[in-house]
Amino acid sequence: MPRAPRFPLTAYDDDGTLLPGWVLWLVILFLCRHLLILGLGALSTFVGAGRGIEGQATGFMYSDPRLLIASLPALLVLAAAMRRHPAAGLWARRIWHRGRPLLAMAALCDLAIRGAAWASAHVALSEMQLAMALADIYVVVYLYRSRRVAAVFADFPAPPGGADR
Repeated sequence: MPRAPRFPLTAYDDDGTLLPGWVLWLVILFLCRHLLILGLGALSTFVGAGRGIEGQATGFMYSDPRLLIASLPALLVLAAAMRRHPAAGLWARRIWHRGRPLLAMAALCDLAIRGAAWASAHVALSEMQLAMALADIYVVVYLYRSRRVAAVFADFPAPPGGADR
């Protein structure tokens, strides 16, 4: 007897693969935010609207190269998510199946960099900085407590022909 799906049928795509929920998409984009904001900042400067980043707290948040490096694992997961279809290559499959630890690593690195900046008094503790730190903690808890997240990262569309590449 076939097992009933654990999630509603609308949670699956045409290939029968469990779709990432909107919260997981927000988590991935949140963890890529340093790179995304850098790109948007470059775009606004290119267009002529930017005058640079002002303020100590926001300047640190968007210009520290360590934070950009901390966003790289999340960017890998985002790239794998964009390639999540049957014809995807082996690299996308491997990265996707390791998505939870990669996203958790990005969040924990971000948190460690913020903590080191606060400890060295390089950056003053502001409400925004505290909110970002709490969001990083929430992300790690969400990644490892959500059954759907575990199921999404365990699921990848089967390659055409049935053999893994």
